[in-house]
Amino acid sequence: MYKYKIIGRSNIRTYLTKYLIDDENFMESTDDSPDIIFLVGTKENSSDFNIEDYPNSKIIDVSSYKRLSASTKYVDTGTDIVYGIPNITKDYQNYRYVSNPGCSAIGSIMSLDPIIEYLEKDIILDVKFSKSSLTRKSSFNDKKDILTTIHPFKHSHQKEVNHFFGNKYNIKMIPSIIDVPKGVSINIHAFKKDKNDNLLNELYEYYRDIENVTILSDRLPELKDVLYTNKIFIGIAEDEDNILINVVLDNLTVGGAYTAYMNGREILNVE
Repeated sequence: MYKYKIIGRSNIRTYLTKYLIDDENFMESTDDSPDIIFLVGTKENSSDFNIEDYPNSKIIDVSSYKRLSASTKYVDTGTDIVYGIPNITKDYQNYRYVSNPGCSAIGSIMSLDPIIEYLEKDIILDVKFSKSSLTRKSSFNDKKDILTTIHPFKHSHQKEVNHFFGNKYNIKMIPSIIDVPKGVSINIHAFKKDKNDNLLNELYEYYRDIENVTILSDRLPELKDVLYTNKIFIGIAEDEDNILINVVLDNLTVGGAYTAYMNGREILNVE
């Protein structure tokens, strides 16, 4: 059984705790030698975390503090960092520090990774965030002011997606806040290199054995399909060489807690 410790405060902490409690492989640590530490909350409070205080612990960073430092070194320690997306990242065992991706980055990367080689370089991510995606560092200080319309703003997840694909593609994100309590809906607009490629089948074959990913063949998914679950739904609509990929997920479960929990299992090599 693995001992865990959660450092920081956020809504994600509640969901993450439930996943860990429900898994018999984990128990909360009562000492200063946990097998794994989950950093949650803002990057500011996680920046006070000193990795040297936990020399034998694995780290799952959900705070975004080191999100764009994947495959580099943790400052002043030499500790390797991997950007971890369950079902895609393959080399967890070579690392002790996992940078946990953000909600729209998870949906975008999981939708694109199996098929991006079939697409032209210009890709647009039209992302609709729920109001629960806002943080204290958001472009909006008063949440009540944004609930009656759609508000566009800049978001760091665009850099995150480009970083994952090695900045080889011209990926642009158009993020907006919408008046729904939870969830993220991502419309990915792109062009196929060959109009005869069956990208829906490529996605289906890639995720056919992944329990929490559903590829729809008859319709595009909706937020109601996934709210309060750890599911990701992906659908495709095509017109000649133009392609629309739609992915929906719950930003507080898959978009943070569930991914962190699965990253924890992966880096500990839990069967």
